[in-house]
Amino acid sequence: MINSLPHNGVDASRSILKIGGTEIDFTDWDTSHSGIMEAGHFRASINAPFADWPWWAQQTEILVDVYAGTPKDPLNYTTDDLTMIMTARCDSIELDPETNRITISGRDMTSLLIDNKTTDKWPNLTSSQIAQQIAVKWGMESNITATTQPVGTFYTADHVRLAKSDTYWNILTYLAQRESTASKPFMCFVIGRTLYFGNFGAKATIDPYVIAFDGSGNLPVANASQLRFTRDLTLAQDISVTVRSYHGNLAAAFSATATASKQGRHIEKTAGLVQTTQHYEFTVPGLTQPQCALKAQSILAELSKHELKMSANLPFDAVLYPWIPIQVTGTNTPWDATYTPLTISRRFSKDRVSMQVGAKTGIPQQTVSLA
Repeated sequence: MINSLPHNGVDASRSILKIGGTEIDFTDWDTSHSGIMEAGHFRASINAPFADWPWWAQQTEILVDVYAGTPKDPLNYTTDDLTMIMTARCDSIELDPETNRITISGRDMTSLLIDNKTTDKWPNLTSSQIAQQIAVKWGMESNITATTQPVGTFYTADHVRLAKSDTYWNILTYLAQRESTASKPFMCFVIGRTLYFGNFGAKATIDPYVIAFDGSGNLPVANASQLRFTRDLTLAQDISVTVRSYHGNLAAAFSATATASKQGRHIEKTAGLVQTTQHYEFTVPGLTQPQCALKAQSILAELSKHELKMSANLPFDAVLYPWIPIQVTGTNTPWDATYTPLTISRRFSKDRVSMQVGAKTGIPQQTVSLA
């Protein structure tokens, strides 16, 4: 059994929901994020007298601003004292006449970019210029890192069909992927009504979200509850990664394979047991032979890290998102590692707040193709 260390301010957590600048009366809400390439989800139960139903029934577009945090004065606060968790677009409305309650559900503003397509490719613009144009088109604020290379060079190398229709989100994530380097990874995500496109990894690396475990006493303690660790024994076996690529400018195909043996990690082997190798294959456009080899080594290293997973219930806050690494300390085992969040769920009601996270080591490989 693990004792969860006290967390100052949990009982003082507060939240405000707004529609069109007007605060709404709610009983509970929950949000979830499942990765940097996906839209976050939202659901809320709202107290709505019958007289308000005509308004709800006539709306075609509803945006809900979700704020939460621990204000200095929990009895006197505004949205300025809280953090915006997300701006959600309602996908459905459910009316319950017996309770005078309305349940709304939807996704964050990423859904605007996921649900809409374009044939525009802007080959003469840079990635940052395209991101800025898309943000303006959909009425978003922007936080964008300037880039210099026209994206037409990406399209040529990847054999992208310029007339092909694709979603704005696929285009942005594809460009972020092409702008990424090992030392400067590009990210693309939406918080509230702001589109973020650029290299935001530096601060995340400096300031990870820390889960501290202390097993030195008679009863282990941690700043989390229901802390669970798992190890994937499939990924703990020998691994082989093959990367294949076609380079348009060179008109040539390349491939490279990287392998890792983990024989030294096996504590015992049953007589006659055949040690298997897990094979993985990836296709990444526009790579040369040396680049294929480097990519295979990179993916191999990431897959090896993914064998460790962690889940926990955490004190409710508004600072953890999928792009913030989680660092576990104090177990004195290989599970003392840096993890990438896979799921982050928050729930807020009048009598209870909670936050759960699931994570694994390494950065998941994300490949978006427009071809």
